[in-house]
Amino acid sequence: MSSDDGARLIWLRFDGDMEVELDLKTNPKPFVFILHTFLSAKVHQQSLTS
Repeated sequence: MSSDDGARLIWLRFDGDMEVELDLKTNPKPFVFILHTFLSAKVHQQSLTS
């Protein structure tokens, strides 16, 4: 799970209670787009191999 403040911070929550806060010093939307694209491609690749 992830969220952002729309200005410069992004929070990534991993399995359990582990949460990481990243200060990107710029709008996090491009990072979120790249992350979403990467994860979507991985899921698509997994579905092709199963």
